[in-house]
Amino acid sequence: SSCGELEAIALRICLLGVASPLRLRGCARPLASVRAAMAAGWQAAVEAYGGVVISVFVLIGVEAAARHGSPRLAAIVSTIPTGTPLALMIIAWRSSAGGGASTPRQSALIGFAEACLQGTFCNVAFVTAMVLVARRGGGWMAMLAAAYSAWVTIWFLSGFLGLGSPSEGKTDE
Repeated sequence: SSCGELEAIALRICLLGVASPLRLRGCARPLASVRAAMAAGWQAAVEAYGGVVISVFVLIGVEAAARHGSPRLAAIVSTIPTGTPLALMIIAWRSSAGGGASTPRQSALIGFAEACLQGTFCNVAFVTAMVLVARRGGGWMAMLAAAYSAWVTIWFLSGFLGLGSPSEGKTDE
């Protein structure tokens, strides 16, 4: 039996939670390598489908809130930070020294967090523009046009003023 077949069997055993320290006869790699491959599979699945799954849950929450006639609950559900933690995990995984998920490069995490902060300022401008247009009697199209205009304006202004990413270009030591 080939090493690949043994690893497939070990993966099934590993999924059942049995015999974790097991070494496969005739195969130099321990079962730990199979678990590492399985973890990499989870990472790939989260990267590929995590955003879709989260988006579906958010849309279900907004729809449920709308059915119950609660615009406030719909707003709360739609503003829960769901994409940021997912993106943080992906950035951490992809920037890890040596490919492991335990030691991401600090500069990548700092750059991500600073860009998120810049995006938060933009989101505040987005929502503020929506509120102002709504209070003046504008419809949803006018609200979105003003909101996206405000978002883009603040993004470029904050980048121009150097508020977006002061640690850009720095490297880890």
